[in-house]
Amino acid sequence: MHSANNIVHETLPTHALSISDYKQAQLLHSTDINIVMIQRELTAHICEQFSTLNNDSFSDIRFRCTVSNYNIILKDFLCKNYSGSLMYMAILHECEYLLALFYSVTECTEATFSLYRTQSSQCTRYHVDMYDLRLLCTYTGKGTEWVDNSTVYRAMLGQSKDNAEIIKPDTIPFFVPLGVPVLLKGEKHRKNYGNGIVHKSPDSILYPEPRIIIRIDSNGMG
Repeated sequence: MHSANNIVHETLPTHALSISDYKQAQLLHSTDINIVMIQRELTAHICEQFSTLNNDSFSDIRFRCTVSNYNIILKDFLCKNYSGSLMYMAILHECEYLLALFYSVTECTEATFSLYRTQSSQCTRYHVDMYDLRLLCTYTGKGTEWVDNSTVYRAMLGQSKDNAEIIKPDTIPFFVPLGVPVLLKGEKHRKNYGNGIVHKSPDSILYPEPRIIIRIDSNGMG
């Protein structure tokens, strides 16, 4: 499998979408789609704002919220952890935008919100997740790594610890660009068993820069 450090794919596989109108994110519910990336303006500026948090005072934030109270809970946690940051309002607006987007697309009533930093590869093995829907947005480091459905030996998912046995030889992975919200469909989404998006964390040796990430899950605290 290629490392693909500087390889850019010309086209996306048919099960993946890159859209500029967030309203089209509802297409994630189509049976043949399992990943949707939402392009937007000023992603570089947004990532620059979040990169100012990449210091020793960074604090992880995690909470469970409903569609009716997420604004209150979010502001409470951000005030406790980032009220002194010059980027407080920018962070607040970004978090509000992503939560509103997530609730709009998923139509769920509760979600788990996480803002965290990591310097290690949390998931080094290609896998699918036993969740319903997840939103990720990475601001520093390298974005989530994922692969074309057609390159996966699905029978080996969860069975082998060797990525070479899970992914076909010469597979070139995709990476979600920084600042781009991505919606991932898991195995528990409406008859989606056997079609969860196959992904992993980028290799921390190849990409050692700390990653600042927002993650929103529709079910559970896992």
